Amino acid sequence: MELVITFLGWLALMVVGTNLIGMLVRGLVLVSDVESQLSKEDSVFKKIAGEVYDPKAERKINFIALVLIIIYLIALFYFWNIGVVVAAVMLMSARVPDLLWEIKHGRQSIRRMPARYMLTLLIMFTALPVLWYALYQL
Repeated sequence: MELVITFLGWLALMVVGTNLIGMLVRGLVLVSDVESQLSKEDSVFKKIAGEVYDPKAERKINFIALVLIIIYLIALFYFWNIGVVVAAVMLMSARVPDLLWEIKHGRQSIRRMPARYMLTLLIMFTALPVLWYALYQL
C-alpha cells in the first residue's frame, strides 16, 4: 500500500509542479522573446503589437506564477516535510529543459530531442524513491 500511495503522490506532485513551472517558464520565455522581436521591428509594427501585447500584464502573471510556486512548496513543507519539497523541486526542475525544447522547436519535434534531455526522465523517476523515503522514513 505504501508504494501505491507514493506513486499516486508522485503523480499529483508531477501534475501540479509541471503546470506551475510551465506557467512561469512559458511566461518568462514569452516576455523576453516578444520584447526582443519588438525591438527589431519598425514603429508601425510596435504600435500594432502594443495594442495586443501588454508587458505589464505578462510580468504580473509571471509574478503570480512565482508566488504560487513558493506557496506550493511552503504548503508541502508545512503539511509533510522537507523530503516532499525536495521531490517536488526535482520534478519541477526536470521539466524545465523539456519545456524549453518544446517552446523552441515545437511539440512535434519531441522525438528529435537530443539524448541529454533524457536525463530529465532519470531525475523524474529518481523523485519517486525520494518521495517514498520522505513519506515513510523521515
